[in-house]
Amino acid sequence: MDNSYKNLNEKFDNSLQSWQSHLEVSMQRSVNSQLSFFQEADTSMSRVCGRLLQTAEVLRAALDNHQFINGRSNHG
Repeated sequence: MDNSYKNLNEKFDNSLQSWQSHLEVSMQRSVNSQLSFFQEADTSMSRVCGRLLQTAEVLRAALDNHQFINGRSNHG
């Protein structure tokens, strides 16, 4: 009987270790996936913001040009 409990205890311990390993691997995959997602999101947002800045600069130049032309036609 004592041997049966020892065998059962070993099987249970092995099962727990297996599940622990499985859980650790799954959690690491989840962390890696989240890190990758946020790094890609950060890169994408940087591109969007950079392009918005470029657009704002173009619009500002167009407005300045429009005001310059209107100023010349009012004074000329």
